[in-house]
Amino acid sequence: MHFAFPGFLWALLLLAVPIVIHLFYFRRYKKVYFTQVRLLRELVEETSTRNKLRNLLVLLARLLALSSLIVAFAQPQTRRDAAATALNNLSIYIDNSWSMDALSEQGKLLQRAQSLATAIVESHSENDRFQILTNDLESRHQRIVSKEEALRYIEEIKTGPAIQTLSRIIAKQIQCFENARLDGGSLYLISDFQKSSSDLDTSEIPTGINLRLIPLQAIEENNISIDSAHFLSPVLLHGLPNKVVFYLSNRGKSDVGDLRTTLSINGLDYPGPSVNLAAGEGRSDTIAVQISQPGWQRLVIRIKDYPVQFDDQYFLACKTDANFKILALFQGAEPAMLRAAVSAIPQFEWNALPVDRVQFGAFAQHKLIVLCDLDEVSSGLAQELFKATQEGVQLLVFPGPKASSDSYRPLSDVLGLPVITNYSEAPMQVGKLNFEADIYDDVFSKIPTNIKLPNTRGQFRFQGGLPAERLMEYRDGSAHLLRFRVNRALVYLSASPFDPAINDLSKQAELFIPLLFKVSFNPEARQAYSHDLSKDPLVTWPLVADEGKGDLVLSLRGPEELIPASRIQGNKIVLSFYDQIRRAGIYELYNRDAFMGLIAFNDSRRESDLSCWTPDDLQTKTGDRAVVASTSGGDRNLARQMKSEHEGQSLWWWFVLFAAAFFAMESLLLRILKPQ
Repeated sequence: MHFAFPGFLWALLLLAVPIVIHLFYFRRYKKVYFTQVRLLRELVEETSTRNKLRNLLVLLARLLALSSLIVAFAQPQTRRDAAATALNNLSIYIDNSWSMDALSEQGKLLQRAQSLATAIVESHSENDRFQILTNDLESRHQRIVSKEEALRYIEEIKTGPAIQTLSRIIAKQIQCFENARLDGGSLYLISDFQKSSSDLDTSEIPTGINLRLIPLQAIEENNISIDSAHFLSPVLLHGLPNKVVFYLSNRGKSDVGDLRTTLSINGLDYPGPSVNLAAGEGRSDTIAVQISQPGWQRLVIRIKDYPVQFDDQYFLACKTDANFKILALFQGAEPAMLRAAVSAIPQFEWNALPVDRVQFGAFAQHKLIVLCDLDEVSSGLAQELFKATQEGVQLLVFPGPKASSDSYRPLSDVLGLPVITNYSEAPMQVGKLNFEADIYDDVFSKIPTNIKLPNTRGQFRFQGGLPAERLMEYRDGSAHLLRFRVNRALVYLSASPFDPAINDLSKQAELFIPLLFKVSFNPEARQAYSHDLSKDPLVTWPLVADEGKGDLVLSLRGPEELIPASRIQGNKIVLSFYDQIRRAGIYELYNRDAFMGLIAFNDSRRESDLSCWTPDDLQTKTGDRAVVASTSGGDRNLARQMKSEHEGQSLWWWFVLFAAAFFAMESLLLRILKPQ
């Protein structure tokens, strides 16, 4: 047995006071005159012995009662092992992820966790050492604090988007003990123990560390989440219809019917479709979007679902382009038919340059570069086109009639394209279109049977190169238009020159205009419309030439304000946030006071799945390396239970009972053995 407050035992010395009083107590006698004293001598001797015995018994009862009270104040406890010490080291992890907003019978899970943590801390002494840890991993939470500070930290905890695996939490707790040079201690994990993040691995826990798991169970709840959303078309143009595809999941065990969705565009709400979801079902749906003005747009998809609400909205930020820059490189005369076709599309901006006056630095500013009937491609031009594909710039190649395999060798080698050979001036007709490709999949409501296909009076053959997708074929089965994946772009290679006198593709408006429109859009260069906060996202941002002239002073303004870390990489800015963003939403990016654009952040949907490990599952997973506590007996009872498992059984209340019994004994002695 040991004592939590052994200093109180010094009070046992005070027991000498009633002993001294008893020994030196002189009773004052009242004189009574009696005629014959001899007759009383025998009676006086008998009552004196009886009174002395009575006084000794009363004194003993009082001494035992006072001793019991003093020992009770010292809080005696049974020692569980010989190495136990009076000072305890406790690290308490409180799960503050969004799932802790779920309801239990005593209220929200987070409030329950705070109450349990408070009870555990208050049941320990002022001399014990504490660490309070949450998913936020704040620096102040990763050090040893006093009891008073620990209680204050517990009170300040709020739910948030941060998610940590339990293995990382345990590693942080052990590291805190090691940094403080503490030998051993107890780790408390208070959580709902969701299966998505509870990767309990007790093999790395050193000896001397006791692991205590306190599972909290929520009332069975349904939870509907918006898991993701994106635009159906990779390119957004104002004035043209588009669709937002979103995915919903029913995480509960009950069917949900007529779930209404809402789309907000720049603060204006529009009704979306109503969705029916069976238990455990996930389903995608679409909302039609048509944005009237160019520029940056704020979109939010919402549903109404209680009590877990963090996943009831999904934020998107996008920019509708006012125009798309198309660059044509030619030799000789400017291609008039190509210019007319580009000018026919309102959102396209035409630029044309002779190949000998090309400005390589401007390639990345264009969506599409067209090589129009060039007889030769220099190695320098080939290298710059390769860099443009790395930036997602599309490339459409019409080789000139005087081109050869040698003159196009630099382009073929750099991009991995097939070699052009065997130019023939024999008339040929395209006999097949690939209607399954995205170029023409939504151009025609049904596949036409009498569509007029292009005719050519000069064409090359292809040899070698990367695997290609055939978009058009001649009647003899040879390729007319191929598509290749190169870096982040698509490269289109025609077997025939663009010259209308050789190739009448430009005269077939129902084929050429959709082709020109579609090849300008890179499906892989889709802007990242949103970012997952749990993945510590790196956001890349295009670097405008004027911004690179001076030092960047970037800031994000929105639900919170912060300054991200940034670095310039090529012609892009890479933004790092390092868990700075605590609230999902749409943020404005500024360079000093100059607005640059919008960035949307969404909370991780890992917390949307409310399935948790049961106490029996946790005990099976951890074996004898952890103690799984039951919370059915209340907070105070749990605190006493967890403390007794570490320190031993508390015995102070037994001594309180002993003191009461001895006081009762004293009272009985005074009543029964009356002085004579």
